[in-house]
Amino acid sequence: MYVIRVREAVKWIKASPSRSRSFKEIAKIAKVDTSKFLCMDVPTRWNSTYLMLEAALPYEPAMRLFQTLNPDFASDLKERKHKKMSIGVPTELDWIEVKRMCGFLEQFYNLTHLVSGSHYVTSHQVLMELCDMISLVTDLEEDEDDGLRNMAMRMRLKIGKYWLEETELNPKMNKILYIAAMLDPRPKMKHVEHFGVR
Repeated sequence: MYVIRVREAVKWIKASPSRSRSFKEIAKIAKVDTSKFLCMDVPTRWNSTYLMLEAALPYEPAMRLFQTLNPDFASDLKERKHKKMSIGVPTELDWIEVKRMCGFLEQFYNLTHLVSGSHYVTSHQVLMELCDMISLVTDLEEDEDDGLRNMAMRMRLKIGKYWLEETELNPKMNKILYIAAMLDPRPKMKHVEHFGVR
């Protein structure tokens, strides 16, 4: 629910230029650097959700002050519903979860940029980064938070389906990734052996 609360708060603030201006003024009072302003996400694209959360995080004190000085902010968000539940403004616990989620998503965001680079060679790094990603997902599968645990399990299945397993759906798993990793003098066979390829 914390992502939804932050998303709705950002959406409310960015809904009009006057709200954005008012929020920026309050952010300055709260001594928040406003050079990087709030941005909306596309809910189906996790990388844009990460960017939205990362941009919103420094504005936590400004949002608290804004809800005190602008009662419409809190009341409008309280009226909004998600699955028949009132959304409301982001709480202190929500911000703790946002920080945690940003730490997790940042690693995936950086990984995505690293392996999808088009101006430099990345093939030798893909397997190493996949190992890191799987390690991160494995840790999350043991998390206390049911939502994160379930998300990690679904992620592991997707990673296996599209990257690691030679299946009917993915008969041409790119063996070049393994060869490129073996030819890299730094890790040599370490990451290839991790996946059980001989």
